Amino acid sequence: MAAIVAVVQRNIAKIDLVQGFTPLVSLFRLASKKAAGSTKNQGKNKKGKHLGVKRREGEKVIPGTILVRQRGYKFHPGVSVGVGRDHTLYALSEGVVRYKRELLDPYPWGLGHKGPIHERKFVHVESEVKSPEVILVQESLLESIPEPTMT
Repeated sequence: MAAIVAVVQRNIAKIDLVQGFTPLVSLFRLASKKAAGSTKNQGKNKKGKHLGVKRREGEKVIPGTILVRQRGYKFHPGVSVGVGRDHTLYALSEGVVRYKRELLDPYPWGLGHKGPIHERKFVHVESEVKSPEVILVQESLLESIPEPTMT
């Protein structure tokens, strides 16, 4: 290292003889170890992506609830289900989650050409339809109600 500094100082002295010229000298250190090559199989310790079904069959959901996080289309969107840009399925309306397997014609635009029929898994959000309440009435009360007459 001392030899390098001495060479630089001698060269600076020679350059100083030129009028009006001041050199910019930057000292740098050379590598003392040989560069290591790349190691194989890096990246094994990555965080999990938390993919999978987030809401099960029969669960009540509100709009915006994530139903399935996935890569690609393992599950397809059904009624009242939207798709995010990373294929995440989410609820568009309030209701109950239903999973169904449905048969699909893969080429609906085929104009008469039929291909093999594929089975796909769909996720639907069915709105809750409340059944009318049933009121039990005593038979004696029913007898007292007059029947309608047609005139």
